[in-house]
Amino acid sequence: MQNAHIQRNLKAASLSALLFVYLVLLLSASSVKYLETSHRITVQRVFDETLFGSPTADGLATFGLLMLFVAASIPSRKVMAALAALFVAGLAAALFEFDQAVTVLGLATVPLVAALFAAKAVLKSRLDAQPNLLSKLELDGRRTALIFLIILTAIELGALARWISYPVHTSEIYGDPSWRFAELESGLFHVFGLLSPVLLVLMVFSFLYKDFISGIMRKVAPGGSREGKSEPEHAELRNKRG
Repeated sequence: MQNAHIQRNLKAASLSALLFVYLVLLLSASSVKYLETSHRITVQRVFDETLFGSPTADGLATFGLLMLFVAASIPSRKVMAALAALFVAGLAAALFEFDQAVTVLGLATVPLVAALFAAKAVLKSRLDAQPNLLSKLELDGRRTALIFLIILTAIELGALARWISYPVHTSEIYGDPSWRFAELESGLFHVFGLLSPVLLVLMVFSFLYKDFISGIMRKVAPGGSREGKSEPEHAELRNKRG
């Protein structure tokens, strides 16, 4: 039971970290432009933030997190061998300065995860009758969302700490590594501010698609249950109650 709990946390944590690193990598690769006002001066900035020093490093990080998620979800030596081979290829490409190829590899990770979950949702009835490796792929939406929010909160706290310490530790704003969290938080805030009209429309008309999304989530969630427990765990709970 404890091992299953650790495994669920590992899957949720790796997927949450993958989504966050992927978000930063996608925005950086897209070179999104936005306006930022500081000390009553408005300047145009381009989102070029990274989490690990460069888009190449972020691309390798996304693939490493994908490997961790798949390893925790599908304990198959063949699958891990294939992913390890791809990771070594990406590492070799980075060493030989094929940076664009590594970035493309990183940008392909989340669409790959989405395709796997979509395939499981479409083939759910067939997988129930004949389980295979794909049937072991599970999504704990609540746990993943919670850990994702924890990551965002950590970024916000890091940015807040730097702004609070600014009167004591003065330096050019965004001019040294101590401003990393503050600059990342500001960039994400302004970029998603550009999307606020679209997000508002999606929220207002959510009644048109919320049932469809709920149905998809039930198909890819562990055991199809709302509690996020797999069928063996439900059986164990039933035995304890009995």
